[in-house]
Amino acid sequence: SYLKALSNYLVDNGVSFEADQSYQLSRVENNWSVKFGDGECINPKNIIITAGISSNIFDFYRDLPLIAVKGQLALFESENPFPFQHAVSALGYYASLDNHVFVAGSTYEHKFTHEGTDEYGADYVQNRLYKIIPELKNTSKLIKQWSGVRASTPDRMPIVGKHHIYTNCYTLCGLGSKGLLYSALFSKELANAIINKTEISSEVNINRFF
Repeated sequence: SYLKALSNYLVDNGVSFEADQSYQLSRVENNWSVKFGDGECINPKNIIITAGISSNIFDFYRDLPLIAVKGQLALFESENPFPFQHAVSALGYYASLDNHVFVAGSTYEHKFTHEGTDEYGADYVQNRLYKIIPELKNTSKLIKQWSGVRASTPDRMPIVGKHHIYTNCYTLCGLGSKGLLYSALFSKELANAIINKTEISSEVNINRFF
């Protein structure tokens, strides 16, 4: 809901989106070209790569030190209302979606053979949930799982800033499991760096790796 609201806000303020299209990104001299599958082509002054764990699929960002961390979450339905009005952070995160449905997670898997959900993820999440809120053990049931792969970094801090060779190429990635918390803060910081030539905070500056 938050991301949808943000998307609508950006559209209302003149941002256009091209979604669910194949594209080719290329560089001609000092300029960028993005050609979409429908034939449309744009030539942006700057590009910002914000593709999470897929950010280093681009040749010019192949050396980004991103670490894949799989996370599995679970959706539960409870006979009784979820006992808290607020989210809970303890051996994971737990938050009510309505009175009787809540989400719990997540795993932090540094070694995995597939990106989907599995029994390990369900057991891991349930065991931690029932340690924190034991009264839910006999009154709730797992109804759905989902998973994703986060982009972490060697020091667990995001990577923000300008490419070390291309002056009109930037990235914001490596936010790990804190994407919704970090994204607005570092998006503003990166925007200021591009427009007003301010410095990116040293803790997250891409220069620490190059």
